[in-house]
Amino acid sequence: MFNFSKHRVGRSFDRGAARYDQHANVQSKIVHDVIDVLSQRILSSIERDCRIIDLGCGTGKLLSLVRDCLPEATLMGLDLSTAMLGQVETRRLNPGALLTVDLEMTYLRDKSVDLILSSSALQWANLVSAGYEMQRILKPGGYVVAAHIVDGSLQRWRDLWGLNAQQLHDFGALSAQLLDCGFEVVHTEKRVYQERPGSFDECLDKVRGIGAGQTLGGKLGLGGKSRLIKAKNAVETEIANQGGYNMNYITELVIAKKVGS
Repeated sequence: MFNFSKHRVGRSFDRGAARYDQHANVQSKIVHDVIDVLSQRILSSIERDCRIIDLGCGTGKLLSLVRDCLPEATLMGLDLSTAMLGQVETRRLNPGALLTVDLEMTYLRDKSVDLILSSSALQWANLVSAGYEMQRILKPGGYVVAAHIVDGSLQRWRDLWGLNAQQLHDFGALSAQLLDCGFEVVHTEKRVYQERPGSFDECLDKVRGIGAGQTLGGKLGLGGKSRLIKAKNAVETEIANQGGYNMNYITELVIAKKVGS
């Protein structure tokens, strides 16, 4: 996974909060896929007035779509970024709680949640800690529906900046961890998404706009001057030849059910 401080991640997303939805096209598609899987596979088995939490809720797009599906549910969201939670408040969802906490330590009561959702957030987490925290707060018979960005995503972009070490969880790591925590994994699949920005600046905006600039570009923001020039030349050459620069994202989408007590 990424080597980063949670404080730095929170600050990075604070800076990008106001423009996050403008740049997060792939993340928006992932949110819709989470909702589609929820609707198709487990919505019929969920109580209408259930308690739902979105781990790493960002600007609240997923919560907003859940409200459309389950208008009587109590919705909660948590995120490391206070500015992102401020964007949730503009959606007027009347959530039961918005918490500026780490999803690995939510401070919620044991067995207090019926459904856990998460979209494009668990890549920032230690999956062992996150898995046991989900097991702790979820009621028996409750579900987790989560999609996280996995290794292989933005690989060519990361290579441009010399980020050769593996920094994302492997595909299958979330499913394996949930099994270790006592969940029954009901469904898992790999999905691939692609963006084709038409300029180097647009590529930078995509990465910075989703709060990932520091972690995907090294300790100096997006790198030193020589690295910047090399990356810019490579991207602009591909855009000139192919009309865009391919930025691929890969996700692991999982449905798991808590069994036992």
